Amino acid sequence: MFRDSFVCRRCGRCCREYAGRFSLPRSQVLEWREKVFDSRFGRYPAIKFVSMDYTIQGVDGIFFHPETGEHLDFCPFLKCDETGGGVIGGVCSCLIYSDRPLGCRRYPFTGEFVDLSKTVCPVVRDIRSKLKKLRR
Repeated sequence: MFRDSFVCRRCGRCCREYAGRFSLPRSQVLEWREKVFDSRFGRYPAIKFVSMDYTIQGVDGIFFHPETGEHLDFCPFLKCDETGGGVIGGVCSCLIYSDRPLGCRRYPFTGEFVDLSKTVCPVVRDIRSKLKKLRR
């Protein structure tokens, strides 16, 4: 029921809350070495968001500022429309949707531990409420 009921509302909350917690599989790091992405910082080689020195040794998290190397609080590829003032409340989209990390593709069914009891995702909250009602 949970998987079948999940329809993303494009609120961007997951991109703000969970994006930096996932790791990027090595196979995706290798793919990103050859790509250039648009981001809220401008257009940069994709690997700059993973590793400042272009190495792939020891890469275990995402995302980093492409110039300073500082770990980012939320996804640099999140774009929200103006109905929400460019923040949560508007319709959001992913600037790298076809190249997004595996954890993002699978969210909220990531295979990594994500405490869905404390989720910021309104769809997950709604489904959890429905499941609780069914248990009664």
